Amino acid sequence: MHFLHRALNENTALASAVAALSDVIDSNALKLGLLLDLNPLWLAAYRAQEAGLNVVVPMEAIEWSHMWMQPGGMYLGDDVPDLSRTFDFVDWLTERYFGRSTKQFQPYLLRIVARPLRDPDELTRHREERQALLTAAREAQIPTLVETRAPPRLLAAAGDRILSNGVLGTLGGFLHDNITGDEFAVTCGHVVSQGIVSDAHGNAIGKCNKIAAPHPLPTGVRCHAACGSVNELDLALVPVPQRGANTVNAISQNIYNGDIVEMNGAVSGRRRYQVGAAVIDHEIGGSCWSRLFQIRAIIPATILPVAVYMAITPPPQNGDSGSWLTRNTSEWSGMVIAADQFHGYALAATTVVSQGNKKFGTDLSL
Repeated sequence: MHFLHRALNENTALASAVAALSDVIDSNALKLGLLLDLNPLWLAAYRAQEAGLNVVVPMEAIEWSHMWMQPGGMYLGDDVPDLSRTFDFVDWLTERYFGRSTKQFQPYLLRIVARPLRDPDELTRHREERQALLTAAREAQIPTLVETRAPPRLLAAAGDRILSNGVLGTLGGFLHDNITGDEFAVTCGHVVSQGIVSDAHGNAIGKCNKIAAPHPLPTGVRCHAACGSVNELDLALVPVPQRGANTVNAISQNIYNGDIVEMNGAVSGRRRYQVGAAVIDHEIGGSCWSRLFQIRAIIPATILPVAVYMAITPPPQNGDSGSWLTRNTSEWSGMVIAADQFHGYALAATTVVSQGNKKFGTDLSL
């Protein structure tokens, strides 16, 4: 589980503040998603203190703010952050940038994701909705940004490792059912339909009958955490007579901003990414999603533009759905399901297992 999802579960004041903003924007025609991230101003102060530096009001905090405000913020490193820690100068900077400060929510930043407006006519038609998102961001209890991005897409396309009725995807790994002793190959539910699943060469892997594919949003319903149509699982378990070898031997119980994870996608190959924000809700591929987390290019604190690193490490591509994310070479952290032009989106491994067990009545393990 992403540690910000855990914080949301355990911190009732945080959950209430997030829900209040969600209620304000849930019917907005331009709203795509709501993300919970670390406040980059707080994170910079935290990292400075952990490095043994005196935490005062550094001018660099203002001069480098353009980099800190990028989606995903700064690299956190290997530390488990103490979200109860606060800094006086972060209050000062937060008030300078956001017009308000509160130590109660100092470590947090919310990101409202808005649909792009492609032409002047769209801008005219949706001017009020756009202004409403900006107003909601300014009035939210937690510092909030509005970001405009193209809608993410589910990653299933030609050129991949496994095939089911013409739809291709990646076989991420293998899970064992401790109740029945069955072995399963694992991929995304939106990749596999009922029937025989084959590898890219046409060789049959197995016949799948345990599928949790995303259900679409009903007509006229906007995606938000309480809309009643939220997806928390995208999973297909393909029975196999003998499991293959996993590259992991443990499941990451907690996932943190800045964690470095590796994906082995059938289209993209091996790529290393950095964990970003936790998804509160997001419309993806005509469905509403919650409990995902973002992955993005690793962006160190250098003077090079962020675009350089994003060009070097683009997000997952069509056909990478089902790829497992590994941390420290041996831990399974998540499964890739979608991407936009900057980020990938993944289900936490703990969510795959717990929601899979709930859906199928299994007791899954590596």
